[in-house]
Amino acid sequence: MIRPEDITIERVLNGKATKDEAAVVATWLSTDKGQRWLSSRMDKAARDIVGGVMSLAEDIPSDEIYAGIERRIRLRRRRTILTGVAAAVLPCILIAAMWADVSGRLGGNLFATAETVEVKASFGERKQIVFQDGSRVWLNAGSVLSYPQRFSLKERRVTLDGEAYFEVEPNAKRTFMVETGDAVRVKVTGTELDVRAFGGEPTVSVVLVNGKAEFQGGGDTFNMRPSQKLVYSKDDGKVSISTIETTDMAGLWKDNIISFRDASLQEVIETLGRWYNISFEVRDSKAYSSRFSLRTKEVPLHTLLDEMQHISDLSFSLRGDKVIVSLKE
Repeated sequence: MIRPEDITIERVLNGKATKDEAAVVATWLSTDKGQRWLSSRMDKAARDIVGGVMSLAEDIPSDEIYAGIERRIRLRRRRTILTGVAAAVLPCILIAAMWADVSGRLGGNLFATAETVEVKASFGERKQIVFQDGSRVWLNAGSVLSYPQRFSLKERRVTLDGEAYFEVEPNAKRTFMVETGDAVRVKVTGTELDVRAFGGEPTVSVVLVNGKAEFQGGGDTFNMRPSQKLVYSKDDGKVSISTIETTDMAGLWKDNIISFRDASLQEVIETLGRWYNISFEVRDSKAYSSRFSLRTKEVPLHTLLDEMQHISDLSFSLRGDKVIVSLKE
């Protein structure tokens, strides 16, 4: 690659360049010649600033300069000198390191503004999202996921209100973090998991299919293993973790499969309400004691309600945009 003109390099280092100029200079700085120039520039900057106050040997490499700077910071000495050195060399470090590490994966969009993106899956629909790092997310009906247009260098952070199934690309240096509105965080690396965190529900649940996950909530941290389900109570901050025989049911909804295992009526009507964009009216409170276990491909609502009537003591009557639930006579 041809070395950029000196005036262009200086414009970039002084923060006065265009995005195109910055991209060209950063690409060159990531080459072998660019790295050698960067090291030389750092040494010269240090000597120029320190000149007259303390002497530096001509053959001290950049790594040793940094080591010396760190020692002086710890000793809180020569603050003015160190501030000047840092101001001179920091632009070079940032440009070379960030460009070499992430520019390719960000499609050359390193200098773009990391705006927040919000994706909503309305009632009756599901959506799939593919992030720039290759990670995939399936968003269930009635859910909202917010994330930066471009992840930061150290972490990949998203915010969830609802249910989502994550397939996270492994990257130990850039942790993937799922946050909810209930002071709960799930920290993952190279992990496949289902997170259910609807704002109106009393619990947050996480099913870890494979990989590693660290749940943070209620002031505690819990390390999860594959085939574990964690349930967090928003009311008292308590956490329960259980081992499940199979994780096949986790995320079945993303394949348009309706599945319940010993689920309460409340859970069923909340899920179906989002799935079919319909409301339920329970006429008798005794109906809430009913529980359901079923699995079926997505079918018309009336077909599903007929099936639920056959396996329970309840009656489901579809009236317009509402389902009336009552005890069988």
